Amino acid sequence: MIDDPIRSREDADSERLRDKTWDWYKSDLLTRLRPGGWVVLIQTRWHEDDLAGRILSEMERGGEQWDIVSLSAEAEADDLLGRLAWRMAVG
Repeated sequence: MIDDPIRSREDADSERLRDKTWDWYKSDLLTRLRPGGWVVLIQTRWHEDDLAGRILSEMERGGEQWDIVSLSAEAEADDLLGRLAWRMAVG
């Protein structure tokens, strides 16, 4: 389980830190994953080139496929958690 690999907007804006996170993911985490093992990534999307963004880019190019569950901080229509969207709740 990877929980918030990027800590802040400042870190997300650093290409060096994004590259370092990607290298850790590819070289350390994935090489230790047992066959049939799962990776769960939970993170705030600070930058489109963050870990999730790079994984999504690989998927688009035919790389490993992920099941994506995206939960916005604020509920939207058809919210997976059953929360009411703010606009719907207010009226």
